[in-house]
Amino acid sequence: MIKLQIISPIKEKGLGREYEAIPGKCFTCGQDVSHPIKESNYIDIGVIVWRLDDNDVFQAVNDEKLAVVTDDATQNRVFEGTGALYIKVNEDTSKTVLYYYPFHYEFKIIGTQKIMFTASDVSESIELDAAAPTKKKK
Repeated sequence: MIKLQIISPIKEKGLGREYEAIPGKCFTCGQDVSHPIKESNYIDIGVIVWRLDDNDVFQAVNDEKLAVVTDDATQNRVFEGTGALYIKVNEDTSKTVLYYYPFHYEFKIIGTQKIMFTASDVSESIELDAAAPTKKKK
Protein backbone atom coordinates (compact mmCIF):
# COMPACT_ATOMS: atom_id res chain seq x y z
CA MET A 1 0.00 0.00 0.00
CA ILE A 2 1.25 3.48 -0.96
CA LYS A 3 0.27 6.96 0.17
CA LEU A 4 1.62 10.34 -0.95
CA GLN A 5 2.30 13.44 1.12
CA ILE A 6 2.95 16.84 -0.52
CA ILE A 7 5.43 18.93 1.45
CA SER A 8 7.24 22.27 1.36
CA PRO A 9 10.88 21.32 1.94
CA ILE A 10 11.87 25.02 1.84
CA LYS A 11 9.05 26.89 3.58
CA GLU A 12 9.90 30.28 2.02
CA LYS A 13 9.62 28.76 -1.47
CA GLY A 14 6.77 26.31 -0.90
CA LEU A 15 3.06 26.25 -0.27
CA GLY A 16 1.00 29.01 1.32
CA ARG A 17 2.38 31.99 -0.60
CA GLU A 18 0.97 34.28 -3.28
CA TYR A 19 2.09 33.40 -6.80
CA GLU A 20 2.45 35.39 -10.03
CA ALA A 21 2.41 33.96 -13.53
CA ILE A 22 5.13 35.23 -15.83
CA PRO A 23 4.97 33.55 -19.22
CA GLY A 24 8.26 31.94 -20.24
CA LYS A 25 7.18 30.92 -23.73
CA CYS A 26 4.52 32.23 -26.05
CA PHE A 27 1.83 29.55 -26.19
CA THR A 28 1.00 30.56 -29.78
CA CYS A 29 4.42 30.59 -31.44
CA GLY A 30 6.55 28.75 -28.85
CA GLN A 31 9.26 31.44 -28.81
CA ASP A 32 11.10 32.23 -25.57
CA VAL A 33 10.01 35.35 -23.73
CA SER A 34 12.82 36.71 -21.58
CA HIS A 35 11.76 37.64 -18.08
CA PRO A 36 13.27 37.85 -14.66
CA ILE A 37 12.25 35.04 -12.35
CA LYS A 38 10.92 36.28 -9.03
CA GLU A 39 10.26 34.15 -5.97
CA SER A 40 6.53 34.63 -6.50
CA ASN A 41 6.94 33.09 -9.99
CA TYR A 42 7.79 29.57 -8.81
CA ILE A 43 7.25 26.98 -6.13
CA ASP A 44 9.56 24.30 -4.79
CA ILE A 45 7.55 21.44 -3.35
CA GLY A 46 8.11 17.76 -2.80
CA VAL A 47 6.34 14.48 -2.32
CA ILE A 48 7.08 11.84 0.27
CA VAL A 49 6.07 8.39 -0.95
CA TRP A 50 5.07 6.22 1.98
CA ARG A 51 4.91 2.43 1.60
CA LEU A 52 3.49 -0.03 4.10
CA ASP A 53 6.26 -2.42 5.20
CA ASP A 54 6.01 -6.03 6.40
CA ASN A 55 5.29 -4.79 9.95
CA ASP A 56 2.34 -2.64 8.78
CA VAL A 57 4.30 0.58 9.34
CA PHE A 58 4.52 3.27 6.66
CA GLN A 59 8.11 4.02 5.61
CA ALA A 60 9.31 6.82 3.31
CA VAL A 61 10.80 5.16 0.22
CA ASN A 62 13.04 6.29 -2.61
CA ASP A 63 12.50 3.58 -5.23
CA GLU A 64 9.02 4.35 -6.59
CA LYS A 65 8.30 5.69 -10.04
CA LEU A 66 6.55 9.05 -9.51
CA ALA A 67 4.81 10.90 -12.34
CA VAL A 68 4.08 14.61 -12.12
CA VAL A 69 1.41 16.02 -14.45
CA THR A 70 0.70 19.75 -14.57
CA ASP A 71 -1.54 22.09 -16.54
CA ASP A 72 1.66 23.23 -18.31
CA ALA A 73 2.72 20.00 -20.04
CA THR A 74 6.25 21.35 -20.62
CA GLN A 75 6.85 20.94 -16.89
CA ASN A 76 5.59 17.35 -16.56
CA ARG A 77 8.17 14.97 -15.16
CA VAL A 78 8.73 11.34 -14.26
CA PHE A 79 11.05 10.32 -11.43
CA GLU A 80 12.59 6.83 -11.38
CA GLY A 81 13.49 7.08 -7.69
CA THR A 82 15.13 9.83 -5.64
CA GLY A 83 18.12 10.49 -3.46
CA ALA A 84 16.84 13.76 -2.02
CA LEU A 85 16.55 13.95 1.75
CA TYR A 86 14.11 16.00 3.81
CA ILE A 87 14.77 16.70 7.47
CA LYS A 88 11.51 16.81 9.39
CA VAL A 89 11.59 18.51 12.78
CA ASN A 90 9.24 16.71 15.16
CA GLU A 91 7.17 18.30 17.94
CA ASP A 92 9.75 17.24 20.52
CA THR A 93 12.45 18.98 18.36
CA SER A 94 14.00 15.65 17.39
CA LYS A 95 14.69 15.24 13.68
CA THR A 96 13.69 12.55 11.22
CA VAL A 97 15.41 12.17 7.85
CA LEU A 98 13.07 11.12 5.03
CA TYR A 99 13.41 10.56 1.29
CA TYR A 100 11.34 12.89 -0.88
CA TYR A 101 10.86 13.68 -4.55
CA PRO A 102 11.64 17.39 -5.19
CA PHE A 103 9.65 19.33 -7.79
CA HIS A 104 10.21 22.88 -9.08
CA TYR A 105 7.27 24.50 -10.90
CA GLU A 106 7.23 27.88 -12.64
CA PHE A 107 3.95 29.75 -13.00
CA LYS A 108 3.57 30.62 -16.68
CA ILE A 109 -0.24 30.57 -16.81
CA ILE A 110 -2.48 33.09 -15.05
CA GLY A 111 -5.21 31.44 -12.98
CA THR A 112 -5.69 28.13 -11.19
CA GLN A 113 -3.15 25.43 -11.96
CA LYS A 114 -3.26 21.80 -10.94
CA ILE A 115 -0.21 19.69 -10.13
CA MET A 116 -0.90 15.95 -9.78
CA PHE A 117 1.53 13.38 -8.41
CA THR A 118 0.99 9.65 -9.08
CA ALA A 119 2.84 6.56 -7.84
CA SER A 120 1.54 2.98 -8.09
CA ASP A 121 -1.92 4.19 -9.20
CA VAL A 122 -2.24 6.44 -6.12
CA SER A 123 -2.61 10.16 -6.81
CA GLU A 124 -2.45 13.34 -4.78
CA SER A 125 -2.91 16.80 -6.26
CA ILE A 126 -2.90 20.46 -5.38
CA GLU A 127 -4.41 23.49 -7.07
CA LEU A 128 -2.61 26.80 -6.90
CA ASP A 129 -3.70 30.24 -8.08
CA ALA A 130 -1.29 32.52 -9.93
CA ALA A 131 -2.17 36.16 -10.49
CA ALA A 132 -1.02 38.39 -13.31
CA PRO A 133 2.39 39.93 -12.61
CA THR A 134 2.35 43.14 -10.63
CA LYS A 135 3.94 46.17 -12.21
CA LYS A 136 6.71 47.94 -10.38
CA LYS A 137 5.90 51.44 -9.24
CA LYS A 138 8.17 54.17 -10.61
